[in-house]
Amino acid sequence: MNKPSKPQLTRTLFALFVVFSLSSCNISSRSEIIAGFKSKRFTALHQLVLQQSFENIAVLPDDNFIVIDKTVINRDGRTFGEEPQGSDYQTYYTQGSSEHFESLADLLKQRGTQISEQMLADLTWRMQELGIGDILKDKKNSIVVYSWDMSAVWGADGILYSHSGEIPAEVRSRYGSIEPLGNGFYFWATG
Repeated sequence: MNKPSKPQLTRTLFALFVVFSLSSCNISSRSEIIAGFKSKRFTALHQLVLQQSFENIAVLPDDNFIVIDKTVINRDGRTFGEEPQGSDYQTYYTQGSSEHFESLADLLKQRGTQISEQMLADLTWRMQELGIGDILKDKKNSIVVYSWDMSAVWGADGILYSHSGEIPAEVRSRYGSIEPLGNGFYFWATG
């Protein structure tokens, strides 16, 4: 029997390490999401979200950048721009750096987003504390979607809340496997 060469062995061990690392991250991520969902911090965030009228809010990996209702905002740089469609983060950062604003409160009002600057700061802080990257309020289907992990390789996962407790078929098809958690909440995962 031939021994594998050092480069072959190294590549094989590296591949096994990557597969093991990624799969274990995905498993622990699910348990972290469920634990986060059961926390008082999530309950407080959920109550705030239900009181607000925004459609979508996201905190990007560079957390100076947020997206709210199709507007990318660089909070530290005091700049903003239109949300790009289906782009990488760098494009978001470029778009969010295109135009200057003086007052975030005025910018939000001009863009038609009815949320105070303080409430926006509170919501994004709570999202970061829980590891939530995106919140979508789907008014047509009366659901709120909280997304934790998004990956081209592994898909996405999070918590879905239905006001009626029911999940319409079109929503089920978008969010992959859906597991009931009780009281109108569901764990969902794609990929």
